[in-house]
Amino acid sequence: MKFRGGVEDKVNGPISQVVSLITGAAPESGFGGLGGGRYNRKNLLTFDETAAPPADCICSVVFERMDTGKKIEITYSNYMLGGNPKMGELMPKAVGGKATNAEQKEFGELWHERIKTILFNPPEGMFVIKELN
Repeated sequence: MKFRGGVEDKVNGPISQVVSLITGAAPESGFGGLGGGRYNRKNLLTFDETAAPPADCICSVVFERMDTGKKIEITYSNYMLGGNPKMGELMPKAVGGKATNAEQKEFGELWHERIKTILFNPPEGMFVIKELN
């Protein structure tokens, strides 16, 4: 699989770790395989710093089947997600270490609700899958 953009671009780094866990694909640090490379996972996850994702996307990944060469691209956008206005107020305090215990707790709860929405009830268009071949 190939991420559009570098590992440091937007959410590519953290998302690549999740995708690696699910698929087994890994960067150069991955498993080299058994008996001459069988079951190799090394270098199956790469980043293309010359290819930016579409403008409205946070992350774009191209998956290629090793047996057929068929490709799909999955893009992730969150502009349609919206959010609780309270999160905008609490985030600077929470990440800056200036939140009270109650504010930190509230921010954590709001953040977890956001993640639950993304994973279990994503808005229409948040994840788009497109065949490339």
